[in-house]
Amino acid sequence: MRGGRRKPGAKDYPLLSRFQGSILANAGTINFEQAQVPLGDGKTITLEGKFHNYYYVAPANIGDLEVFRSYQAALERSRFKILYACDAPEQCARQKLGAYAASWSEKPQSFVGGYSSITRLGENGNYPPRYLVAQLARPEGNVTAILTVQPPSSTQKDNGVGSPYFLQVIESGGMKAGNVTVSADELGKGLAAEGKIALYGVYFDTGKAELKPESKTQLDEMGKLLTQNKQLKVAIVGHTDNQGSLEANGTLSQKRAEAVVAALAGTYKIDSKRLMARGVASLAPVASNGTEAGRARNRRVELVEQ
Repeated sequence: MRGGRRKPGAKDYPLLSRFQGSILANAGTINFEQAQVPLGDGKTITLEGKFHNYYYVAPANIGDLEVFRSYQAALERSRFKILYACDAPEQCARQKLGAYAASWSEKPQSFVGGYSSITRLGENGNYPPRYLVAQLARPEGNVTAILTVQPPSSTQKDNGVGSPYFLQVIESGGMKAGNVTVSADELGKGLAAEGKIALYGVYFDTGKAELKPESKTQLDEMGKLLTQNKQLKVAIVGHTDNQGSLEANGTLSQKRAEAVVAALAGTYKIDSKRLMARGVASLAPVASNGTEAGRARNRRVELVEQ
C-alpha cells in the first residue's frame, strides 16, 4: 500500500501505509486528546491518547470500495481486530458515520495545514462513506485505526483524483512520561492510608521487561522514599490488563516487578531484603477490562507495604 506523493514533512503512520499511489494531502498530530468513536447503531467507544490524523486522496479511477477493502485486509494482516465495519454506503450515511471524520477536519489542531477538504460525508446523500474501526492490542497501550472513505466528487474526478479518505490512528495511553509521577511524600501518604499505591510512571516496551528511560523520574521518588524510611519493606507488584493469555501475562508481570526491584537495589542501593517482586497478571484489576480506559488503569505497578 505504499507510494504516491506526500505533504512536505509528513509521513505515513509506521504500522499503516497509504493505498498505493495516494497523495497525503494533509496530516497532523495531537499529543493527548479524547474522543467518542462511533461503532454503529448508536454505540461508541471512548478513547484517549495520542491522535494521528491523515487526509489522503486516492489515485484517479480508484473507487472508495477498493480503498476500503485494501485497508481492511491490511489491518487484518497486521493483527488488528475489526471492531466495526460498515461497507454499505447508504447504511453508513443513515448512521451519519461520516460526521466523525468531518468533525476532526473542523478542529484547527487536527492538521498542520489547518482545515482539510473533508466534508460532512454523505449527509446530503451525494457522497455516502464507508467506515471501519480496528484495534491492535499492545501491553503498553492499544492502537486504534478509524478509516472513513468517500467516493470522489465530480470536481475531484475533473481534477484527476480518486476517492478521498481520512485515517485516524489513536495510540492509547500516550500521556507524556513524567506527568503521572507520584512523589516520595505522596508515596508515603498512600502507603500509610491504604498500605499500597498504584504507579503509572514506570514504563516498559511492548512485551518486554526492560525498564524504559522515562521510568527514572518515578524510580527516583521510590528510591527516595525507601532511603528516607530505613525500616520500610515493600512488595513491587506487576499488573497487566486481560489482553493475551493469563500465563504469558503472569510471566511478564513477574519479570517487570523483578526489573523494578533490581533497579532499586542496584541504582539506589536499597537492601534487597527489604524488597519483594510479584507478578499477578490481570488477577487484581482496579477497573473493567471491557474498555480501553479501564485497561489502561489496570496496567500498572503497585508499591505494597509489608
